[in-house]
Amino acid sequence: MLIFLACCSLAGAAALLIQRLLSFASALQDDLDTHNLTVLEDPASIDPVTAPSIFSPATKALSIVVPAYNEQARLGVTLDEAISYLQRRRNRQGPHFTYEIIVVDDGSKDGTARVAYEYVGKHGFDTVRLLRVKKNRGKGHAVRQGMKMARGEFCLFMDADGATRFTDLEKLEIELAKCKVPASRGSLMDGPVGAALGSRAHLQKAAMSKRSPVRNFLMKVCFHFFTRV
Repeated sequence: MLIFLACCSLAGAAALLIQRLLSFASALQDDLDTHNLTVLEDPASIDPVTAPSIFSPATKALSIVVPAYNEQARLGVTLDEAISYLQRRRNRQGPHFTYEIIVVDDGSKDGTARVAYEYVGKHGFDTVRLLRVKKNRGKGHAVRQGMKMARGEFCLFMDADGATRFTDLEKLEIELAKCKVPASRGSLMDGPVGAALGSRAHLQKAAMSKRSPVRNFLMKVCFHFFTRV
């Protein structure tokens, strides 16, 4: 009886694993097909916009991808800070420092797209772009879609809530300058490639002192445990 139950358990686990693998494969295929659900919109044009590709030669120095889901209240402040910094840097470095900001509206139900449209109208479609995902697919999906259409030599992903200072970009660039990894033979990329990741881990103690003991407990014990699992 024990052997029979063990075999049933293994068969059930195998069936569940196969089901999960099939679901994962289906999700990947669905992700490949989402170009029909993603639209790059120019409010000043009635014609469809030809979507650029990240694999094409770079035409901007920097692309910033900002995924946004129901960020009507915070998006404007973040864009103001980003554009102010980028314009100051352009004035300092010269006209060769070009940039674009790609706001990816991840199926928002509020006025996120309207806020983005205002900045497109104010700064021009070449500088601020709105990429709309017709239904909410999650932050990771939004970032991927934005990166696929980036025209910059360097590509930056940042949140719409402005939790990180935009000037910290220069710290990432310092680390990227240390990358000496050449693109692999036959790669679609031409020059050295690399990535730099920002972290707020050094601010953890200050943040924990401001949070309640219950929240710290839930974060440390529950959230981190389930994340690792």
